[in-house]
Amino acid sequence: MAHYVIRAIRYPEQGGDPHEAIFAELMDGYARLGWSSTDEQDLREIRDAETDERALSADQKDAKRGLPFLREVQVRDVLWYPHIPERNRVTAVRVTGNYGYDAGFEWVNQGTPMPDFRSFRPCKPLAWDLSMDGPIIDGTVRERLLAGRHRISKVRESVTAFNRCLDVVAIMRLPNLDEAAVRRGFGR
Repeated sequence: MAHYVIRAIRYPEQGGDPHEAIFAELMDGYARLGWSSTDEQDLREIRDAETDERALSADQKDAKRGLPFLREVQVRDVLWYPHIPERNRVTAVRVTGNYGYDAGFEWVNQGTPMPDFRSFRPCKPLAWDLSMDGPIIDGTVRERLLAGRHRISKVRESVTAFNRCLDVVAIMRLPNLDEAAVRRGFGR
């Protein structure tokens, strides 16, 4: 099992805010990746064009940076979405299926359909709406979630810290749990 940080958001500079839509999709079992607003941006098309040594369009070149979502991410991997559902919150999901492309998917921005985030993987929510400043996300994980500019990046260091965050969330879901005791037990 590997961990990946997904930076799914692309629209703030265009006046749109897909955070809520992406969060709703994660809760419905679809881990989405942006930069997929046209059918030619289906990552399988880009992979095949590269394999056949065909030239990529400008849109495909832009979407190409998402190829690890197709090539590397495996079933059972964990995807971390910083700033989903909102700024300074994080959501984590476990991948449960293979890559897909939903040509009909659109999110709605102030009543206007926006075709994007069509690349997806089926998923199961593990932890959602966690504060990046709260007791569950430690400094090592927070730093990793906030670092970098890549759309998708594999966590190669601090894997134990990411696993510990998920362990704390799992324990906190137990019935009759004393949350304060759990925090003391994990040194928080």
